[in-house]
Amino acid sequence: MPICVVSQRDLRVNFESESYEDSTVYVFRGPDIEVATFTINTKNEELLSKMLLEWKKTLNLLDSQHIIAFHFTVINGTEVENSEQIFSDVFPNIRLNTLCLFGKESVTGVNHRVRTRTYFFPGPVYVIIKLRKSG
Repeated sequence: MPICVVSQRDLRVNFESESYEDSTVYVFRGPDIEVATFTINTKNEELLSKMLLEWKKTLNLLDSQHIIAFHFTVINGTEVENSEQIFSDVFPNIRLNTLCLFGKESVTGVNHRVRTRTYFFPGPVYVIIKLRKSG
């Protein structure tokens, strides 16, 4: 079960304690949804396009009209500058929602658990979520 991790330091000062606070968002796989995640690990446009096309072939999610896509990234991050356009070219019928974090302490990535071991793959992430059809 993949868990998408998006963490950005809250740069607003808590005036009572005069400290900074951390905020974290997790996207979990649930009983009424199917989730696929893709962590970007290249700055090469052609390679990214090929990787997204290969990922698309493995997805069982594209037979529904109830699909949401998210892109979690960091300003001045480690991905192709036009990766969102490449995603839209590969998945033309899926609307993409982007959350772009700022600050060098921001983190995006995917956490996978295999049996008793946990693996974290840092980097910009695309998430495609298929909501189960009702009725």
